[in-house]
Amino acid sequence: MKKLDLILTKAKTLFAQKGFDATTMDEIAREAEVNKALIYYYFKDKESLYEEIFKIILKGILDKLYSIKTYEPREALFEYVKAFCEYAKEDEAFFKILMYEISSSGKHLPDLALELLSKATSFLDEILKEGINRGVFKNVNTLTVHFLIVGTVSFTVCSRNIRNTKSKTGILPEFLTKEAKSLCDEIFNIIVKGLER
Repeated sequence: MKKLDLILTKAKTLFAQKGFDATTMDEIAREAEVNKALIYYYFKDKESLYEEIFKIILKGILDKLYSIKTYEPREALFEYVKAFCEYAKEDEAFFKILMYEISSSGKHLPDLALELLSKATSFLDEILKEGINRGVFKNVNTLTVHFLIVGTVSFTVCSRNIRNTKSKTGILPEFLTKEAKSLCDEIFNIIVKGLER
């Protein structure tokens, strides 16, 4: 793995575990086993490193969304849900970082991240409008549907360790510890039932 990739990977892991404020450049250098000066060679500060991580993550999600080839609204909606679910399997860190940002009112959320998230939500808006135009979907708020998808994926990812730990101690009932066999299918089925005319 190249040094730059290693820095980005280790930084992303630390931001996901501790949040932006609690993560230091010294820790990132130590975890990546590089000199801190090398990090500053690539990034002028912690903010620009954080922005680059968001850019890479969100580009990955957008690439999945832009690969959707169907114009049939139900299929396109399923592919939209699937893009986020698949990304969560590949890289849970984004959803953990996103939860830190939400809990801090986006204190360190880069403008670029908002721009890219807006593109993803606009993509969903087009799917929903097409469904409405074809008489397949009811008129609904795009942001609500987006939050149902991303919120469910985020909470599933971010609560997994808590649920697994507490289930072993018997504190949580079984129904709170079992995840859907296919989170993607379950999210899609619940949402589409609410959308269908």
